[in-house]
Amino acid sequence: MVLGLSSFLKLEDEEEGGKYSGWFLDFVRRDFGPNVFVLWNFLYEPSTTETWVQLKDDKGVVGYVQKHFSDRWERIFVSMNGLVSEDLFLKVVGEREFLYFSVDPEHLSMVTRVFEPQGSLFYPYAGDMACFLVMSISENRFNRCLREKEAFRLSLEDVDKWDLLKDCEMFLKYGWGFGVFEADRLVSWAFGWDFLEDFAVVRDVSTLEEFRGKGYGTIVTSAVVSFAFDVMKKPCVFLWVEESNTPARKIYDKLGFKVVGKRISFDGRRILPPPSKKQ
Repeated sequence: MVLGLSSFLKLEDEEEGGKYSGWFLDFVRRDFGPNVFVLWNFLYEPSTTETWVQLKDDKGVVGYVQKHFSDRWERIFVSMNGLVSEDLFLKVVGEREFLYFSVDPEHLSMVTRVFEPQGSLFYPYAGDMACFLVMSISENRFNRCLREKEAFRLSLEDVDKWDLLKDCEMFLKYGWGFGVFEADRLVSWAFGWDFLEDFAVVRDVSTLEEFRGKGYGTIVTSAVVSFAFDVMKKPCVFLWVEESNTPARKIYDKLGFKVVGKRISFDGRRILPPPSKKQ
C-alpha cells in the first residue's frame, strides 16, 4: 500500500449523491490528454464501465483504475493514472487471466509484476508494448497549413461511399472530418471529436500509401484543428500518436503540437496468480 492513501471505492457503488464522482471528474479534468477516453467511458458508456478511485485521507481523489468492457474487441480495457496502490490494482483486475492495459509509465512496473505484455491490440507490429504520446495545441501555437490543396468537409454520406471510412461514423456523429481528393478519389482524411466544452480530439489521420509525402496529412489535420478553433471555439485540441510513428509526429510538430503526456498500451497475460489461487 502506498503511504498516505487511506481508502478506495467503486464509483458505481457510491451512495453519497455524487460526491466522489465529482471529485473524480475534477481529478481527470486537471490533465485532459491522458484521461480523455477514461472521461468519455465514465460519462457516456456507464453500462460497460467500472471506475475505482483512490482517496487520500478522505480529502480528494489522487488516482483511479478503470475497467471498460468492449464487446467490439472482446477485451476488457484497464486504465490507470495518478497515485494507485497495489491493493486497489489487484482488487480491480480480480482473477482475470488476460486484460488489455493503458497505463501511465509510472504504473508499468506494478502492472508487469502481475501481467506479462503479449503484444498490442491495435498495433500488432509494435512489439510487446505500444507507447503513445499525448500531444496538445492551443490557438496561439497553431501553425495553419491549408495551402496548395484544399481539404473538403466530410459527411455521413462519405462514410457510406468510401469503405476506407467504414469505422469512422462515430467521429462524424460527435464531431467533424476533412478529406483531400485526387481525381474524385478520397486519398487523405482526418477527424475532430467534439469532446465536451473543454477541448477537441484529433482522430484517425490517414493517407493512402501511394499519396504519402505530398503534405496531405498536414492539410487535413490543419483543417480539423482550424475547425475546432474557428467554428467550435475549443480552447485546446489533443491527440494521441504512437511514439514510433515518425511521419505523423513530424506533421503534428509542424502544426505546433507539444507532448504533454505518455501512455503505455499492451495485451497482458497473467503471470502472478491471484491470492485465491496461490498454493
